Amino acid sequence: MRHVVTAREILQRALRQYPTNERLLSLYQAVSPGKVVRRDVRYSDRTSEISWIKANRSHYRGKWVALLGEKVIAVGDSLKAVLRIVQERQLEETPLLHHLD
Repeated sequence: MRHVVTAREILQRALRQYPTNERLLSLYQAVSPGKVVRRDVRYSDRTSEISWIKANRSHYRGKWVALLGEKVIAVGDSLKAVLRIVQERQLEETPLLHHLD
């Protein structure tokens, strides 16, 4: 942990000299503490999604899926790909994202 604190201090000094350096900004962000953002999240019953996963796990092994009830919203090899599809669809509800191993 001490190494991270030291790296943060060094990057802060460097950024005072080069405040627009993208590489320094990126490194500083990587070693900075995470930010907590509170959101109004409504939890829903995910029984349908869990049932779908149990019934279909073998057909989608190794894939990421986004589900709303028993409806498949997206399937992909990476979480990033599935998130992109979900965002493009602009859904009103939040789907369940799951990796089927």
